[in-house]
Order: sequence, then structure tokens, then C-alpha cells
Amino acid sequence: MTRGESTVNGIRLSFLEEGIADGPVVVLLHGLPSEAETWAHTMAGLAALRAFLKDGLR
Repeated sequence: MTRGESTVNGIRLSFLEEGIADGPVVVLLHGLPSEAETWAHTMAGLAALRAFLKDGLR
């Protein structure tokens, strides 16, 4: 799992990414009180895809 960051329309977004670069994209969203790291086992199971998880709810 790697961390990434992108700026979209002036808003900085941080995320975690897992999987293959050309795989189908899956976006995971989580709510409070969980943190992105608690989803690490789920991300590992999606390694055959390209999974993104929003890091932090800021």
C-alpha cells in the first residue's frame, strides 16, 4: 500500500493506493471513527484491482 497526494480544483487530497496500475479502479470511502489504516486488510484483498482509499476526512 502506498500513500499518494493530488490537488484537484485547489483542494489537496491524500489517499492510499493498492494494486496494479492498469487494473479496474475501486474507490473505498470510510466514515468516522475509522482511519484509513484500519482498512489495510481490505486493500490487500483488492491487489488484483487498483484500489484507492481516501486518507483522512479533512
